[in-house]
Amino acid sequence: MINELETRWNTFLGKLEEKANELIEGIRTEGKTLWQDKADVYHQTYYRFRSGMQGQLRSIYSKARDTYEAQIQQQGHYQLAAAYHEWEERIRQKEDEAVDEAEAEDLELKYQEILAEHAAIKDRFSCIQCGGKLVLDKIYFITTYIKCDQCQTQNTFEPSTMAKSLEGLSKPLAEQRCKHLYDEYRQHVLHPRYDDPQKRAKKEAEVAYYQKYLRGVFDEVHKIVPDLKTQNEKFYERLMEEYRRDNL
Repeated sequence: MINELETRWNTFLGKLEEKANELIEGIRTEGKTLWQDKADVYHQTYYRFRSGMQGQLRSIYSKARDTYEAQIQQQGHYQLAAAYHEWEERIRQKEDEAVDEAEAEDLELKYQEILAEHAAIKDRFSCIQCGGKLVLDKIYFITTYIKCDQCQTQNTFEPSTMAKSLEGLSKPLAEQRCKHLYDEYRQHVLHPRYDDPQKRAKKEAEVAYYQKYLRGVFDEVHKIVPDLKTQNEKFYERLMEEYRRDNL
């Protein structure tokens, strides 16, 4: 009897999940297109769309909860409760991730705009003293003194607002580029400490996956802001030291 009920229950949750996944994918794809519509400055069309999609998702959550309470909880089939709670947690997590992805800034585009701006202005500067040509050989994102090769005068270069954003942009952009490594790490859920050698080996593998992800992020950061490599590398080492201490 319980096996038959479990089969029906899992089939029911599976069908609801299919419907939920369709709505979530809509938020992820169509929602992202609406969010990026520059004509809609305040994203009003997007918010109406998201509200409608999430309203349908709430109906799915309610249907699952009502069925759970009536046919599982009230009937005392507590051994089937875990499937419901895991189902709801999984769907809500996917919903949150889809919303985050839809509303995420296109950091790669911002970076390309910074590169394009640098390419456009790098040969336009002259020494304030002798008029000699000054070349910006890299992207400066803080106020910098540039020496004239001809008269040795120190010229002050003030970067644009866009260029100044490069340092803050570097880590989120690097994380975006390394999302595949983060997803790989997320497959290995961290557990409390165990004495079991097998569990210990699993935790060590999880830490190794995290290090692979974090190393990838900081390698990308170094490419974006090479001038900060020394201090960012120290930051990487500190993060890994803290992570190992907390998880091994």
